[in-house]
Amino acid sequence: MLIRWHKDNSYFIAHIHQDLFGGWVFTQSTGIIGSSNGKVKNIPVASHSDAVKKLDQLVKRNQKNGFIIKERSDEPTQLDWILEYS
Repeated sequence: MLIRWHKDNSYFIAHIHQDLFGGWVFTQSTGIIGSSNGKVKNIPVASHSDAVKKLDQLVKRNQKNGFIIKERSDEPTQLDWILEYS
């Protein structure tokens, strides 16, 4: 699952995925579009449902802060977006 937000020239990406050992990871990537100074945080979570709860909180916070969802995918994804914008 992946959601990508934009606000002006800023981006925010959230990605839920499994690591090589089957554990769940919540990844956040933020930065300025076109800049190489973005930040990526990988946060291990206990379960997929915990990751979805974390994502729901982030969706509410980003909407409150004026970010607009540009892409949403509930399908398993590769890390292409994170690598492209990081």
